[in-house]
Amino acid sequence: MTRDEIQLGEVRRLAPRLRPRPDQGEPCTVVCCGHRSEHELSIFISWTALQSLRNHLGSDSEVELAGVLVGDQCHDDQARPFVVVTHSLAAQDYENSSGRFTFTHSTWDLIARQVDQLSSGGRIIGWYHSHPGWGVFLSDRDHFICEHFFSGAFDIAIVVDSQRNQLGLFHRSSLSSGGMRPATACTVFAPSEEGRELPAEGFPDPLRFFAGSSGEAVGGEQ
Repeated sequence: MTRDEIQLGEVRRLAPRLRPRPDQGEPCTVVCCGHRSEHELSIFISWTALQSLRNHLGSDSEVELAGVLVGDQCHDDQARPFVVVTHSLAAQDYENSSGRFTFTHSTWDLIARQVDQLSSGGRIIGWYHSHPGWGVFLSDRDHFICEHFFSGAFDIAIVVDSQRNQLGLFHRSSLSSGGMRPATACTVFAPSEEGRELPAEGFPDPLRFFAGSSGEAVGGEQ
C-alpha cells in the first residue's frame, strides 16, 4: 500500500490549547463510559456528534462508510491533555465496498469546505469509519491511514461495527509517539438544555461503547 492509493489532504497541526474540560467548564450533562486508566488520554464526545455519526454509519450497514472528527486538542490548567469531538462530518464523493473505503481528493476538498463553514470553528482531530459485521479493531490499512494522515499525538480514530452496533475509540499508546491502541473509556457530554436527551448509557440507540480493555460493550455513569 502506498500514500497514493489513499488520497487525503493535509491535516493542520496546531499545539494543544489551554481550556477547561467540558465537565469542568460551562454547565453540561456528562456520562462517563468505561473506566479510564491514569495515563490514558481523556476523550470527550458531544451528544450531537455521536448522533450524527450514528445516523451516517447506520444509513448503510452493508458497506464501509467514513468521515472525519472535528473538535479541539487541549490541556487543562494542570497540563492534563484531552480531546473534544464536537462534530462528525460524513465523507462524500468516495469509493467504497463491504470491506474497503477510499477517500478521494474530491472527498477531502468537500470536508475542508465544511470545516471552514462551521460557526463554532474547530479543527480535524481524527477520523471514523465502519466495519460492517466484522468487529471493532484497526486493520492494517486503518493503521496505515492513522500513521500517515492522522499522525498527531492527540489524533484519534473511531471504529463502528454497524451491524453489531458497537463503537470503539483508538488513540496513541503514548502522548508523544507510538501506535494506536483501544481506549478503555470516553465521556459523552451535552449542554444543559440538551442534557435531558442524554441516556444513562451515554450513546444513542442502538450504539454501545466497546471498551478496549475488556472487549465488551459497556454502559455509562452520570
